[in-house]
Amino acid sequence: LVRYADNLDIYRYKSGYKLIINTNSDVKTFYLFNDTVNIPDDIVNEEIIRVPIKSSVAFSSTQWSVFLKLGDINRVKGILEGAYTYNTEIQNLIKSNNIADVGLEHSINTEKIIRIQPDVILYTPYPTLDFSNLGKLSGSTMLPFPDYLESHPLGRAEWMKVIGILCGKEDVTNKWFSDVVKRYES
Repeated sequence: LVRYADNLDIYRYKSGYKLIINTNSDVKTFYLFNDTVNIPDDIVNEEIIRVPIKSSVAFSSTQWSVFLKLGDINRVKGILEGAYTYNTEIQNLIKSNNIADVGLEHSINTEKIIRIQPDVILYTPYPTLDFSNLGKLSGSTMLPFPDYLESHPLGRAEWMKVIGILCGKEDVTNKWFSDVVKRYES
């Protein structure tokens, strides 16, 4: 299901998906299943994400912008560096307390994230930052999003498919991505 991204693999796995994410320092595997589906018996001690997710924290605008385009920005409960966001809709959601500004990349407000208790925290896995305790403290799945490591622009864009799966709208993001590829190749 992935053609251009070097750090992401998406496979159909039984009644769900298997994601393999390479962060350059680690390889992480996640299984994503609709919340109405039983988890297959052969998946034991693995990271499982029930989709569609109800809530998330997105560390990067490349992440929350896909939620916005999907019409699912209500699934984003927190973002980093909200004060530096120029998107009017996001600014209004922060002002109305529908999205929390959870701090800066090097100074995350852990208490706000614990209060949000997101299903998933989409984070940028920079080698100098350690977010491992954040998942433990908030009870959230930490999902690395190293789209910035992709050398090909279509590889970076292909990461939108992850958010499509998280929202249960993989068909929409697959179509968008096909349109992006057509424009890029023409």
